[in-house]
Amino acid sequence: MKEKLVLCNKCGRMIESREDLVTAVNFVFVEPYHTKCYSRGVKSLNTVFLSNTPINGFMGNVSAVFSAILSFGFLFSSDMRIFSLIFFIPVLLRALSYFNYERYLK
Repeated sequence: MKEKLVLCNKCGRMIESREDLVTAVNFVFVEPYHTKCYSRGVKSLNTVFLSNTPINGFMGNVSAVFSAILSFGFLFSSDMRIFSLIFFIPVLLRALSYFNYERYLK
């Protein structure tokens, strides 16, 4: 697999392991942070554009699975198919986090 540098969005230094990586949503972009950088500066911010919950943590995985189940359920309801797309967003964000950052780290 091709190596890719994953840089922290706050301090600009390289993130070397998955344990040190926290990904969060900033508007529509998934951005990487060091665990310390996220807990110091970003975690306290909760705005419309920045999510306060990490995507690659336990709750991010649980919400992605739960959203996938809801999305799949609404897909078969003829009146509420738009909810299927809405509930699929956390699944897409989790996939973006993995394919853009996590798979390149140890």
